Amino acid sequence: MRSEQEANRAIERYADMVRRLCFVHLKNEADTEDIFQTVFLKYVLYHGEFESEEHEKAWFIRDAVYLHYYEGYTAPEIGKLLGKNTNTVYTLLTRERQLLREKLGGEHDG
Repeated sequence: MRSEQEANRAIERYADMVRRLCFVHLKNEADTEDIFQTVFLKYVLYHGEFESEEHEKAWFIRDAVYLHYYEGYTAPEIGKLLGKNTNTVYTLLTRERQLLREKLGGEHDG
C-alpha cells in the first residue's frame, strides 16, 4: 500500500488529467467523481513499482489513443509503458480509431 505522501503527490500531479479523461468518456459529474475516487483508491492499493514518472502517468491514463494522439507517444513507446507488445498497441489503436469513427460518424481518418 502506498503512503499518504505518495497518494497526495499523485493527486496533485494527475487529478486534473484523470478528471478530464473521465468526464470526456462519461459526460456526467457524479460518475466522473466516482471513477476518479476509484482510480486513486486503486493507485493507493497498487503494489507494483513504476519504472519512471512516465510509466506512472501511463498507469493512470491507460488509453492507447490518448497516449498516442494527445501525449505524442509512438506505438513502441506505448508498448513499453503499458507492458504490451508493439503489435498489440497497433491493434488497440486501430480498434479504438474504429470505435471513435463509429461514434463520431466519420468515414475515414484525418
